[in-house]
Amino acid sequence: SGDEMTTVIVYVDDLLICGPVEQHIEDLIEYLQSKFKKLTVHRGKFHSYLGMMFDFDSKSDAVVIKMSGYIADLVNDYEITKTVTTPANNNLFKETNVEPLSERESKTLHTIVAKLLYLATRVRFEIMLAVNYLTTRVNKFNKGDWEKAMRVLEYLNGSQEIGLTLCIGEQGPT
Repeated sequence: SGDEMTTVIVYVDDLLICGPVEQHIEDLIEYLQSKFKKLTVHRGKFHSYLGMMFDFDSKSDAVVIKMSGYIADLVNDYEITKTVTTPANNNLFKETNVEPLSERESKTLHTIVAKLLYLATRVRFEIMLAVNYLTTRVNKFNKGDWEKAMRVLEYLNGSQEIGLTLCIGEQGPT
């Protein structure tokens, strides 16, 4: 409407609606409610969407996106208790412990790598190098690859609250 734009992000049956004019958002919600009888609406500063927690801070024109719950579930599912300060060490690209994994272990590692890739492409870019390497190993996983994936999980265990801050304008967050 005029110079103001309302954005709707659609993923299957989830919508995220953002815009500078509250009335435009309300009008859109009313329209959707007239078309779809069962509609859940969440308003406010905090929104959970596809495993991400969005914290909209109107004071600094920024949004902080974290996946702390997703990470907590991941480290709990694989019983990770140790923490390390980096997602990989110097042997990331070296073949270590080439003993093959069982079919079950290989499927489990495939699932872990897929979950890590989801996390890395949304909020946790610093794990991308290690995760991308592991994706190249998907059809030939070995014990060394398992150890490398566990290291990424150990790193995440010690850094669950790190997120991504997106700002409007030339300044960073205040």
